Amino acid sequence: MTIKSLIKNHIVFVDTSSLMHPKAKGLFLENKEGIIGENKVIIPVEVGNELDKLIRSNNPEKVRKAQVAKYIFDTLQQKKLALVGRHNGASHVDNVLLLIFTEFRLRRNLCLITQDNALANDILLLSKNKSVRRQKSIVVLQLTDGGRLQAFTKKKHPEIPSPVKIKKSPFYIRRKPQDMLNIQKLPVKEIPRVGSPVYVENRKTPIFLTRLIYEGSKGMIYETNYEKYICKIFNKKSRNNLKYEKLRLMTSRRLDRRGICWPNSLVYNSHAEFVGYSMPLAMGEPIQKTIFRKHRFLELFPGWKKIDLVNICIDLLNKIRILHEHNVLIGDINPANILITRDKKTFFVDTDSYQVADFPCSTVTWNFTAPEIQNKDLKNFLRTKEQEYFAVATLLFMILIPGKTPYSHQGSNTAKKNIKLGSFAFPYQLENKRAMDTSSGQWRFIWSHLSYEMKGVFYDVFQNGKRLGAMEWLDHLKKYKWYLKNGKGSNEIYNTFTKSSNE
Repeated sequence: MTIKSLIKNHIVFVDTSSLMHPKAKGLFLENKEGIIGENKVIIPVEVGNELDKLIRSNNPEKVRKAQVAKYIFDTLQQKKLALVGRHNGASHVDNVLLLIFTEFRLRRNLCLITQDNALANDILLLSKNKSVRRQKSIVVLQLTDGGRLQAFTKKKHPEIPSPVKIKKSPFYIRRKPQDMLNIQKLPVKEIPRVGSPVYVENRKTPIFLTRLIYEGSKGMIYETNYEKYICKIFNKKSRNNLKYEKLRLMTSRRLDRRGICWPNSLVYNSHAEFVGYSMPLAMGEPIQKTIFRKHRFLELFPGWKKIDLVNICIDLLNKIRILHEHNVLIGDINPANILITRDKKTFFVDTDSYQVADFPCSTVTWNFTAPEIQNKDLKNFLRTKEQEYFAVATLLFMILIPGKTPYSHQGSNTAKKNIKLGSFAFPYQLENKRAMDTSSGQWRFIWSHLSYEMKGVFYDVFQNGKRLGAMEWLDHLKKYKWYLKNGKGSNEIYNTFTKSSNE
């Protein structure tokens, strides 16, 4: 089939790079190849926007080429030889074209004229996607130095590293952390955005970022065109050699527990540069913004009882138990990074910050930090399981006494100091009048309705410094669940009076 007949049977799109080719004027305006006929070429409006930016650049050579290309772009529109269209969902030309070809490849024969090797490779890979059946023809053409069109000569796509070999054993426990002085930023040509193709280690064809879910200080989280994948894409400042090495280590283990959003594969851009990782999709709202905020809690979870909070605690402990069995520490137990759903499912997110082997967790939420490490520089420090047990106990307490920290005394602004002193804000027995500033009102009511055993366990942890592992807490909470289920105590979450008995 000749180029002319091929073009006649395809919808033809033109990329910025081909309009800037030295022979572009002859091809498009003098029509030497006969490509302008009954079927007009289509040029995304984003091409014009990109040319305008290049014209304003500081590179004289680019300015000259962009001015000629913009002349071709405008002339084709004036002579009605080109259709200029916008595709919602992306702003960069490459991303727009990839979205268009992905969307219409099942309905129409498509052709792209481009000089961009990376874009051409990505477009051609779409035609080889084995998960798609009965798709139409996809062709990529390029201008030669002689000003003629020819089929794109496929160049080898930048090599994506081989998948990490999956191991079943726990991570090694290390005593000395990575040297933070060895951090080096990784160069990157492109940070993917909505519409961009990205590559995971176990797939040869790209997946596409389709919708921004969340944007934080370290990067963005995107939905993709594959339901089982979402991707965290780091910004330029957050990409470094230690982050890469840590995630490569994390993806060498599979923590197949629903609700632990563990990294399952590294993610690369079209230039084979590390940009992030893929993980399971999380659902729900943060504990910080639900259970810890009464009005929001009652609005989102009407009808919940104390036993529902106990079930949430049990579910969280089962996940923590699995992490600890793999020698993984959450490090910074932050209620903003634990999500809950209306059907009482929980999800752990931001897992790339967890402490693994000799990679410390550098973030900290101080009211979940054990007293002995309150003022340590945790960027250069490896925490222990015993120190994590303190944070776990604090989380459980703040779920069962919704939003209240164990060391926040009534009228006191020194909760951090109270942690170091081990000055627990609640008495073991109601007749214990040991402190005039002990929490009163609603919190005192809720505390009084806990079982005598649960009050004793919390008192031992927060006043006497005892540390309990996940299995020990599970044993206590299952007993408390039985206690509530059999009507031995109040099942209300927000009690309005003090229980007088210790039983």
